[in-house]
Amino acid sequence: MALLIAEGFEGYNNVDEMELMRGYSLSSISNGYGFVTGRNNGTAFKRTKLTGYAGYTNNIINFSTMQPTCVMGVALKISGVDGDQTYIRLACDDLSYASFNLNKNSINCVRRLSTASPYTMGSYPISANEWYYLEIKYYVHNTAGYIEWRINEQTIVTYSGDTYYSTPYPTNFNFPIDWDDDTYLDDLYILDDSGSENNDFLGDIRIDAVFPNGAGNYAQLAPSVGNNYECVDEDLFDNSDYVFSANVGDKDSYTYEDVPTDLDDAAIYAVALNSSCKRTVAANNIQLKNMVRQGGADYSQTARSVSDDFTTKQDIITEDPSDSNPWTKAKINSAEFGVEVG
Repeated sequence: MALLIAEGFEGYNNVDEMELMRGYSLSSISNGYGFVTGRNNGTAFKRTKLTGYAGYTNNIINFSTMQPTCVMGVALKISGVDGDQTYIRLACDDLSYASFNLNKNSINCVRRLSTASPYTMGSYPISANEWYYLEIKYYVHNTAGYIEWRINEQTIVTYSGDTYYSTPYPTNFNFPIDWDDDTYLDDLYILDDSGSENNDFLGDIRIDAVFPNGAGNYAQLAPSVGNNYECVDEDLFDNSDYVFSANVGDKDSYTYEDVPTDLDDAAIYAVALNSSCKRTVAANNIQLKNMVRQGGADYSQTARSVSDDFTTKQDIITEDPSDSNPWTKAKINSAEFGVEVG
């Protein structure tokens, strides 16, 4: 699977919840985080300015890849252009990374390879309260390395040469606070170059969230109250109602809201299926499988372990499993999605 992370920041009540459920390592500063209306009427992640704060913290999303090439894309907006601490970084470690650094009224493209100061490669002028889509392609190699920086699908600068310091592949995406301005992120993706799909720049993408709205073919898990689908149809995470089962093979499936009509079929890269779950008995070795039901057949994904705390299990499904062809709006709208007890 080339596409490792697809994050639209939808469905969370607070950042602590997002950190726990998605396994992110976000540094905690009181009142420093929030969610607001983002692009395309979705949700954006907000880092509040901390005027006078005498330092910064890294906010890190770790990911596992053994590939030396990674690509990152994310939308960025800032409330002003007087700050100089915001950066968006695809990193191997603290001393080797490729990043976008905000410097007053421009975004600088930066390479760092050692304890020496970061080396600025080029810059792009920006304005306050406007969205920009940032992308970095980072190939780690001690002689044939390569970095490309793009803003709004325009290549700003490239670098070829030594990009290796201590880790042979990128391991995390991180960004700090801005001392002087609010910073907003939306529509994040991270991929490597494995496989034949979604292994290079995706461009200025959007991530739309849709939620269950009706009963599907299966209702084998037990609802805590009411109908099964009504226990999992909230736009924001809510564990006051839920479905549950300890029987391996039990399935629940649901119909979903239609995807936005203005989506371009040719630009649907994947469906990211997210299920939030926990086990209620420590000794219970229950697993969860995300499931697609299409054309009267079930397509269960890989079984995933379930912990004692609610976590979100995400499967990124790049093709309609019924015919191995790309997703379209009609295919997504006709499918049911759900879970199977593993």
